[in-house]
Amino acid sequence: MLFGKKTMAYLIQLADSQLFLFKSGSPGVPVAVIMSTEKGRSIFWYGEYEEVPFDPKLFAKPQGLKVEELK
Repeated sequence: MLFGKKTMAYLIQLADSQLFLFKSGSPGVPVAVIMSTEKGRSIFWYGEYEEVPFDPKLFAKPQGLKVEELK
């Protein structure tokens, strides 16, 4: 529980690091992400969360960019 609300926690373990995602409400909205390493812990709080429609143009190759395959 965070702030008196039921909260789901998700964990990803990568080598010596852990990443936690905390979600609350229905549907689940991100509340915080915690990154824990041997050097310490960082907490990132969501001040606001909003879903936006997917825009494929944001992921398109920029004009004039030449991509070559390495062999």
